[in-house]
Amino acid sequence: MFSNVRLSPETGDLGGLELELHPTELQPYALVVSCEGWCNLAHRVPLVIKGNRFSLAFSEALTQGGKPAGEDRYRISGRLADSALLVDFRMNSIREQVRLKRLKGRFGLNVAMANDEK
Repeated sequence: MFSNVRLSPETGDLGGLELELHPTELQPYALVVSCEGWCNLAHRVPLVIKGNRFSLAFSEALTQGGKPAGEDRYRISGRLADSALLVDFRMNSIREQVRLKRLKGRFGLNVAMANDEK
């Protein structure tokens, strides 16, 4: 479990990225949430592992006024460095390098999964 999801005390917004990696499964996967304002949707996606590196990709459909309005495309790759993940995060044309700290439990994923239950 790795995350940089934070709550803004000023606005109450959540922002950041959270990954729960399951590399030892027969079909490795990750649970992922990207939070912008809130953690809305968790994704279970295939995880590709090559040596000490990993990568994953997924898309998230967008709507406006209840109608389809395109999609956000995510590409995430990285590696374990000490007790953190060093990640190359891409969403559409946005690209940034982020450091995700190891957590003992879920934060952003729990928020997103609670949204899914509603």
